[in-house]
Amino acid sequence: MRQLIIVILLVISSGAVTAQADENPWQKVTSESNQLKRKLTGKKFYVTSMPRGTVFLHDTYLPVRLTLEDGEVYDSVMARYNSYLDELVCFNDNINTLFTIDKYLVKEFEVVSPVYGYQKFRKIKFDKAPKDDRFFQVVYEGNIILLAFYKTIESKTSLYKDEFGILRDTEYALTETFYTYSPDEGLNRFYPYKSTFLKMYSANKSQVRQILRKNKISNFNIIGLQSAFSLIEQAGITQ
Repeated sequence: MRQLIIVILLVISSGAVTAQADENPWQKVTSESNQLKRKLTGKKFYVTSMPRGTVFLHDTYLPVRLTLEDGEVYDSVMARYNSYLDELVCFNDNINTLFTIDKYLVKEFEVVSPVYGYQKFRKIKFDKAPKDDRFFQVVYEGNIILLAFYKTIESKTSLYKDEFGILRDTEYALTETFYTYSPDEGLNRFYPYKSTFLKMYSANKSQVRQILRKNKISNFNIIGLQSAFSLIEQAGITQ
């Protein structure tokens, strides 16, 4: 009877340890994991059959520099930004588990990818409907703060079979929306066109136009916008 009780207790203890590991898998994420002290929490991320395309901004898991709200910084956390759910999915190599870090813990994260180069994402309160915290890429930060919000949407398409032979009529597509931001005025939609850019500097439009022409800036993508705002600020031109 005593042996049976001991066996039952061992089984219960084993189950408790497993449950705890599942609920809080941040035990060994990077070489700095001994200092994590279970601060990072999240829920498991399950990979399922999905439509054509991807819910992720980046093609693979990349080393991410993670800054928490309390100021602690962790380097080389293997993570991937889920632009469909606006979440950061991380990999725990200790238990081979994917999970989504609780957003309230994260202040910002930085990553370098082969496609986008260096990117810094910052959590900012979205003051439009629906109001929530979102991760924005900080495109430019100077006299003006320019942000980009990536959103993967599921759109209708013609019927096709996915890799598992399942018939589908939707696919994932990535969208990109720009905003200017200030703590006082909040977020304002910015359309990445030359006319919109010139309108921001209406009092000095001729000078701004000359700077753009001299530096051959005609494409107002992220790289073009970064260059344009930087040159205008160096010239001492303000709105």
